[in-house]
Amino acid sequence: MINPAIQFLKQLHDRLKGIRDGEVATYIPELAKADADAFGIALTTVDGATYHVGDSRQEFTIQSVSKPFAYAQALEDWGRDAVARSVGVEPTGDSFNAISLDQRSNRPHNPMVNAGAIAISSMFPGEDAKAAAAAMRTTMWRFAGRPLAIDEAVFASERETGHRNRALAWLMQNSGMLKRPPDDALDVYFRQCSVSVTAIDLSVMAATLANGGSNPITRQSVVSAATVQDVLSVMLSCGMYNYAGQWVHEVGIAAKSGVSGAVVAVVPGQFGLAVWSPRLDATGNSVRGIAFCKAFTEELGLHLFRPVPNGPDVLRRRSNVQALRSKRLRNAAENAMLDRWGAQAQVFEFQGVLDFSHVERIVRLVNQAKSGGAVAILVSLAKVRSLESDGLGLLCDFLRSGTDGFAVRFLMTADGMGKLPHDIATSGAVFTDQDVALEWAEHLLLQMHHIPLPQGAAPENPLLRGLSGDEMQRYRHICTPRLGDFASGAVIVRKGDEADMLFVVMKGAVRVQVAAADGSGVVRLETMGPGLMFGEMAMLQSGQRMADVVAVEDSTCECIPVAGLQALKSEDAGLYLKLLANLAADLAAKLKRSNMVVSSLQAL
Repeated sequence: MINPAIQFLKQLHDRLKGIRDGEVATYIPELAKADADAFGIALTTVDGATYHVGDSRQEFTIQSVSKPFAYAQALEDWGRDAVARSVGVEPTGDSFNAISLDQRSNRPHNPMVNAGAIAISSMFPGEDAKAAAAAMRTTMWRFAGRPLAIDEAVFASERETGHRNRALAWLMQNSGMLKRPPDDALDVYFRQCSVSVTAIDLSVMAATLANGGSNPITRQSVVSAATVQDVLSVMLSCGMYNYAGQWVHEVGIAAKSGVSGAVVAVVPGQFGLAVWSPRLDATGNSVRGIAFCKAFTEELGLHLFRPVPNGPDVLRRRSNVQALRSKRLRNAAENAMLDRWGAQAQVFEFQGVLDFSHVERIVRLVNQAKSGGAVAILVSLAKVRSLESDGLGLLCDFLRSGTDGFAVRFLMTADGMGKLPHDIATSGAVFTDQDVALEWAEHLLLQMHHIPLPQGAAPENPLLRGLSGDEMQRYRHICTPRLGDFASGAVIVRKGDEADMLFVVMKGAVRVQVAAADGSGVVRLETMGPGLMFGEMAMLQSGQRMADVVAVEDSTCECIPVAGLQALKSEDAGLYLKLLANLAADLAAKLKRSNMVVSSLQAL
């Protein structure tokens, strides 16, 4: 099966390979030996997939395409401020090898022209030119993900003919912009331009920038995300020589070209692209390379400033406690109250990547819900992949501002919680467990509508609902139930135990749980308070327990032996059938709740 990415690249390659405009660079004699009709394309994604067509494995020298990567290393080693004292970031309409500096600062205009690149090359660490050149090669290797050689013939040709570059180096020496002697800086620079690469190598190097500074092949961090931002900014404004303005206008992605015929382009978060075709136009850019990038970005809509339609809605769904309940089972009065007033507790679930505008929308929705009569809001960010720094700042400001007594809580992953300032993370305004968060909203509604949470009053035993006094006496005489007290944390039922007892919670609360499949902990299946029953399947069939039941607070349960129920079946079948009917009604209510949970999950 043909991969559509390769098919797309091949279609463009076939469409453009007939272009014969332009000439191979000759001012460096070795470059004049290049095959004028060579044409290779490669694309590497940020997750490490590489697609290539044409002469993508043929080696050539990197030339000026090395400049963004050297600049990135200088930023890492020296920091932005120190680098900026020696090299600016302003575009220039002059040619790439013009003998000129900024008239006010006496520094090179930017690191993408030769003057700036020589100054950057002088910043590689090392006691001498040899050590600095080794550091330069290491940088290029780390970006490419493999060792790269120096083309010694091209290096010699560069050194023999690089008179304008020597003039630039001595001019910058006079203005104090070099970190090492001019001849040493030039030696590193000439070797840097003579590094031998393929289009595939360059696509990996570009993809490393697209991936925030992490090589997608080796998975190693090469430079920081902050450095990548600075590098791509200069590539966009200065990377295509004095064609840079037209490039931004027509293509609109960060790129860098070189006189060997290479062009690299970067689409952050997606891929790095490399094209190699030695025929150059009057500005020193690859004719086919420019044509390919224009067609590629136009067909895929990649221009940085293209009109952006609204993407997938970051609001995943809007719900409330009528439809979305916690795993805490509740008695009939509580359920009736939540059914009636559950819409007053709103739940907003967000997804994707949230920035300032999205968090502003969250704040707006919360305020609108408050105006609409909601008394509690739960904002779930559990499915948010990334909360951008500007959005995080606004969220923290909102949480710190208070809500005038209005109850707002956020749900985040543990990783998300870890990014919050300490005062917010410990404020109680953020949950990391959705079920606990929903239970908070339920409790709040029940308290507001005067349904006190059970605190010790003897609740109705659902198994005995509707029994007469005489039937109650016969039940207790034959079944011999007893009360059992369990301290908080005590295991009442353990998975694998014999199912020989049915339990009704009379005081406190218990949790039904199982071990997580990945061994990371336990999964809460449900929580039950007074008046609720568990272990009831023992009345219908014998066997082993399928989950643990743990007291989450000091609790009392009525413990009903299965043997006693079986005795009741033999001695008083009518009474037994009444208990069985009550059990069926209880199971039906639980099934109804389970159906509601499944329905809410299907809406996800």
